[in-house]
Amino acid sequence: MDTLIISCCAPKLERPAPAIELYQNRVFNLIRNTPDLDQRFQVFILSALYGLVPAHQMLEPYDQMMDDDRVRELTDCSVAPLWLRESPGRVFVYGGERYRHVVKDWSTKMRRRLVIEVVGRNRGNGDHFSELKRITA
Repeated sequence: MDTLIISCCAPKLERPAPAIELYQNRVFNLIRNTPDLDQRFQVFILSALYGLVPAHQMLEPYDQMMDDDRVRELTDCSVAPLWLRESPGRVFVYGGERYRHVVKDWSTKMRRRLVIEVVGRNRGNGDHFSELKRITA
């Protein structure tokens, strides 16, 4: 099974919710409305506050951005998150440069390198979204 990691975003709900429901933009709308997605992908959210969390983990709303300091904090850990280490297939990353950097750094620190597919190849937000629609269809 492949893994899909989606970066956190604003806006968010103003109440605790599963991560997949907390974030309120078109990417999360697409993911929530894709039938049987959880049978094809392990879905995780890379949160600026919480780190890498499963899509259905309950989260409190927050207001924190993925800045350079937070990237350093997340990549300074000596061990990649357990969920990522156990990923058997490809890892697709949907998010900006800082988020991709965190996942690539974790991959480098693991004993086995992950095959990382960056959704959209950073040609712009519309390109990223179109590619995400394609791989989740």
